Amino acid sequence: MAKLNQIIAVTKGVKAQTTREFVDAQRNIQKAPMLSGISAATSRRTRRVSSFRRSPPGSRCRPPT
Repeated sequence: MAKLNQIIAVTKGVKAQTTREFVDAQRNIQKAPMLSGISAATSRRTRRVSSFRRSPPGSRCRPPT
């Protein structure tokens, strides 16, 4: 016959394993696929956009060409 401490150890192990599996399943359901919401619309560069890319006065960086 099993001792009480052995029964408690087995039940704790089973409970921990089922809880871990349940949490993993919840995370997989709730997690969105990587890069699913990333999209970008590209357009030609205009003078207005390129004017924002200038370096601030006094910086040592060269403006992009």
